[in-house]
Amino acid sequence: MNLRSATLSAICLIGILLAQCEAQTITPKHSRKFIRFDNCEFVPTSYVDGDSFRVRIGTDEFVLRLYYVDCPEADDRFPDRNAEQAQYFGITDAESLAVGKAAKEYLKEVLTGKAITVFTRWSSAISSSRLPRYYALVEVDGRNLGELLVENGLARLHGVSVNLPDGTKINDYIPTLAELENAAKKRKVGAWATSKAELQHISVEEVRDTWETPRWLDRLIFAGAGAISVILIRLVGAAGRKRRESRVNS
Repeated sequence: MNLRSATLSAICLIGILLAQCEAQTITPKHSRKFIRFDNCEFVPTSYVDGDSFRVRIGTDEFVLRLYYVDCPEADDRFPDRNAEQAQYFGITDAESLAVGKAAKEYLKEVLTGKAITVFTRWSSAISSSRLPRYYALVEVDGRNLGELLVENGLARLHGVSVNLPDGTKINDYIPTLAELENAAKKRKVGAWATSKAELQHISVEEVRDTWETPRWLDRLIFAGAGAISVILIRLVGAAGRKRRESRVNS
C-alpha cells in the first residue's frame, strides 16, 4: 500500500469513527414514556449532591435529579430550604447540613466505578445551576438509588408525582418509600439518629407534590414560543421593507 492509499484509508476510518460518535449523540427530548439507558457511568464533579449528579450516557454527559426523594443540602446557600429539610427530619439546621454532606459521600461511594441504569423522560428539573438538569430514576447493583438513600436516612420523601417505568402507580409506590423511611427511623440511621419529635412537623407523603411540567403545558409553551418567533420575524421583515422603501422614495 502506497502513502496515498494509506492516507485515504486513514481519512475514511476517521470519517467512520466520527459518524459513529455522532450517531451515538443523545438529544434530550421530553417523552411521555420512560427511556432506559444501561451501562451508564457516574461522573465525579464539583457539582454533585445526594440527589443530583452527573452521569455519562454513551458519549454524552447529563446532570440528573432523582425522582421521589430529596436529600438535605450540603451547604447553606438556601437557608429556607435548609430549615424546611431540617424540620422534616426533626433535626437542627446544622445537623441537616451534616446529613447532606453524608448523602453526598454515600452517593459517590455507591456509584463510583459501577455500571448504572438510568430511566428518564427527559423532563427538565429546575436547578440553580446554569447546566440543564433532568429528572431520572437510577438503579445500581439492581437497587433503586432513591430507595437506598431513604433506607439509610439520607433523603426525605419529596418530589415529582409520576408513575414508575414498570407501570406501578405513584399512589401504590408511596407506601414502599414510607415503609423504608419508618424502618430507618426505628434503626436511627442517618438523619433519624438525632431526630426529635418536637422539631418534626412534615408528613412522609410530600412525594405527592408535583414539580414536573405537564406534557400539555410543555406543548403550549413550545407553541407560544414558535408563534412569538414568527411574529418577530414578520415585524423585522416589515421594518426592513419600510426602510428600503424610504431610501427609494428619497
